[in-house]
Amino acid sequence: MRKLLVLLVALVTVAAFAAVNFSGSFSVTPTLTYQASPSSITFDVPVFGSFSIRGTNSDETTGLSVSIGLGSGPTWTFTGRIWHKLYVTDPLTITLRAGNDTYKYVASIFNMKFAPISDELALYIVPDATSVVDFNLSNTFSFEFLTVGLTIEQLLEFDTHKSFELSAELDLARALALTDVTTLSVSFTGGFDLTQSVPLKSWTVGAAFGIGAISGSVSFDDTNKLKVGLSTTVDILTVGTSIDADVTDLMGTLNVEGYASWTTGVISNRASVKWEAGSQKLTAAWKLSVSF
Repeated sequence: MRKLLVLLVALVTVAAFAAVNFSGSFSVTPTLTYQASPSSITFDVPVFGSFSIRGTNSDETTGLSVSIGLGSGPTWTFTGRIWHKLYVTDPLTITLRAGNDTYKYVASIFNMKFAPISDELALYIVPDATSVVDFNLSNTFSFEFLTVGLTIEQLLEFDTHKSFELSAELDLARALALTDVTTLSVSFTGGFDLTQSVPLKSWTVGAAFGIGAISGSVSFDDTNKLKVGLSTTVDILTVGTSIDADVTDLMGTLNVEGYASWTTGVISNRASVKWEAGSQKLTAAWKLSVSF
C-alpha cells in the first residue's frame, strides 16, 4: 500500500508538468597509484552517480531543475532552482529565480536582446551573517564576437572591499570569418581590488583553437601556472594530453597526463596515465561511465 501511494504521488507530480526531462550518469574508475617517496602502491575504485530532473509548464514560463550527486564516501551534493518568467517579450525577459546553484539565493534576472547585442543582468539576494541579507550582481554583455562579464559580490559592503571580477572573450574565428576553423578564441579573467595600489590582484589569460579533428588550449595566470591541452579524434578514438606547471620551477611542479577515450555500446571509456612531479606520484585510471 505504501509503495502504491508513493507511485501515485510521483505520477501526480509528473502530470503537473507539461514537459519533464530526466538525465543522469554513473561512473566507476578503477585507479592504481604509485607513490615514489615513500614507496607505495594503492588501488581504489571510486564511484560517482548523478541524477537530474527538469520540469516546465507548456510555455516554459515556470519550472524547476534539480540535480543530485553521489560520490565515494558516500558524499552527497544537491542543487536546484525554481524559476518564473514574470515578463516575456522579444527584447526583454524578466525572470524570478530561487535556488542554491552556487550559493543560496533569490534572484531577479533581466535578459535583453537587441540584435546583434544581448545582455543578461542578474541581481541575487543572499543570506549574510552580518547584515541579514546582501546582494551579488552579475552582468554578461555580448556583441557579435565579443563577450564581457562583470561580477560583484557583497554589494552592501562594496565601499569596504571594493573588489570585483571582470572577464572578456574574443571569438576570433567569427570576427575574421574563418570558415575552416571551428574554434579560435582568446580570453581574460581578472580579479580587481580598488583598495590596493595595484588594483589587478589576480588574472588568467587563455586561448583555444579547433581545426578539423585537432583542438587545444593554453592558459597562464598570476601564480605563474602554465596549462596546455591538446587532443585529436580519429574515428571513434580521441587521444590527448594535458600539461601544467609553475614556469619558475618547471621540473619540480610538472604535471603531465595522457589519455584516450572511446565509446563501447552505452559505455564511455577513458584510460589515462598521470605523473605529478611535486608529489612524485604516478596514477593509472580507467573510467567507465554511462549517461542517459
